[in-house]
Amino acid sequence: MNEHSIKHSSNKLDDARDTQKTASISNELNAYDRSTTPKQEELILTARRSLIDLPTTKVKRPSRRDQSFSWAYTYTAFSLPFAKAAIEYLGCNTQSKIIDPFSGSGTSLIAASGLGCHSLGIDISPFSCLLARSRVAVCFDTNLVNTYLEGDNKIATEEADQSAISRSDMSYLRSVARKMGLNKNINEIWGNLLNDNLGNYDSEIVTIVSLCLAARDVTKLEKGSNPIWYRPSLSEKAEEGITLESTAKNYAKRIMDDLSTCSYATKPNIVNVDVRDYISNEKYDICLTSPPYLNRLDYVVAHIPELTVLNVFLKFSIPDLKSMMIGTTKINEKNYGEPPSVWGRYCNEVLKKIEAHSSYASRRYYYHTYRQYFSSLAEALAATISNLKANGKGLIVIQNSYYKDIAIDVPTICCEMLSHLGCESEVARTEYVKSHMGYMSPIQNSYAPNKKLGEALVYFEIKN
Repeated sequence: MNEHSIKHSSNKLDDARDTQKTASISNELNAYDRSTTPKQEELILTARRSLIDLPTTKVKRPSRRDQSFSWAYTYTAFSLPFAKAAIEYLGCNTQSKIIDPFSGSGTSLIAASGLGCHSLGIDISPFSCLLARSRVAVCFDTNLVNTYLEGDNKIATEEADQSAISRSDMSYLRSVARKMGLNKNINEIWGNLLNDNLGNYDSEIVTIVSLCLAARDVTKLEKGSNPIWYRPSLSEKAEEGITLESTAKNYAKRIMDDLSTCSYATKPNIVNVDVRDYISNEKYDICLTSPPYLNRLDYVVAHIPELTVLNVFLKFSIPDLKSMMIGTTKINEKNYGEPPSVWGRYCNEVLKKIEAHSSYASRRYYYHTYRQYFSSLAEALAATISNLKANGKGLIVIQNSYYKDIAIDVPTICCEMLSHLGCESEVARTEYVKSHMGYMSPIQNSYAPNKKLGEALVYFEIKN
C-alpha cells in the first residue's frame, strides 16, 4: 500500500481546563487489580517513582504577552516539557528511534528532534500532518512565501466547493495553488512534502499552513451543543477588511518569525496514514503517544475550515476521514457478538453494562460507538507494538470516560489490551481535571454528579 495515501479518515477536552496533579502511586480509577510477578512489580514501581515527577501533560493556552508559536497550539497536544522529559526518561540517545502513532501537531516529534533523535509521526489527519511538518519548516524563503500569498485580481470569482469557505476566498485559494504549481500533482508529492529533510518545500508548507490557520479566523462558524462541534453560520456577512488573504499573510509573518529562531539537527519523518494500516520497514525503540480519548468529540468537524482549505491542494474525502477517525460518532458497523477476549475482562464488562443500560438508545446506538472505539484502540495498539523493537517501551497519555453513570477506566482497558500484546504495563500517574462537561452539563451531572476525569500515563514495556 502507498504509505502516504489518505485511505482513512484527532479528542481531548479543552486544554484551558485547569488540572490538579496527584502524587498518588495508585490509580484510583482501576476497576481490577492485576497480579504481577516480583520482577514485574519492581519494574512498575521504579517506573512510577520516576513518572510522577515528570512535567504536566497539559499544555497552556498561549498568553497575550507571549504569542511565540501560538499558531501551533492545539487543545489535543501534550506539553513540550513533558514530551522532552518523557523521551529522556524512556532512555533515548542520539541513536534512538522514536515513534508516535497519533502524532497530531507533532509535539513528540519536536521533542525528539530537539534531543537529536530520529522520529516517525503517523497521523490519519492531513491537517495534523501539515501542522507538524510546518513546525520544522525552517528553510523557507520569505519572498517566495509572500509571492505565493499575493492575490491575483484577474482570477474570476467562482462557486465555493464547501459552505465553510466564501466564493471569493475559494477563488483566491485556487489562484495560490496555481502559483505554487500544486493544483494538480500534490497527491503524488504529498509524501515528499512531509518528509523533505532538505527543506526544498518549506516555503510551500509555510504558505499552505498559513492559509489553513487563516481559514479558522475568517470562516463564519457557530458552536453547537458540543464544545468543539461547529456548523456554518447562517450569516454570510464578513467583517470589513478581514479576508483570507490578509489573515494568511499575518499568519505567515508570525510563523516565519518563530521559525527563524529555530534549527534542528534531525527532522522527523511524517506519514499521513491510519496507524492500523501501517507497517514500517524499521523498528523503533520508544513510543510516546496519546490516542483519541473516549469522549465522542468530533475533531474532523472541529477542523472543517482547515481541512476545506487543504482539500483545495490535496484531494481526499472529508466524510471518509470523519468515518475512520478513532472515536468517531458515526457507526460503521453494528456487532452484537461477544467482544474479543484480547480486549480484556474489564472492557467486556463495561460493554455489557452499556448494552443493558436503561437510557434511550443505549443498545441501539451508544453500545456500538463505544464498542467501535475499543475495537479501533485494540487494533491501533497492536499495530504500534508491531512497529517496536523486541525490547521497546513507551508512554501512552489517555483519559478515563463515562457513559451516563457508568465509569469507564480507559487506562486500565489500555493496560489489559497491552498485556494481551505481550507487554508489562501499569498506570503510573493521573492528573485530574477540575472543570469539564460533566460539571457544566446538567444532563451529565444528573447521571454522575461526582464525575471525576483524569489524564493518565500508561507505562509499558515489551516482555523479552
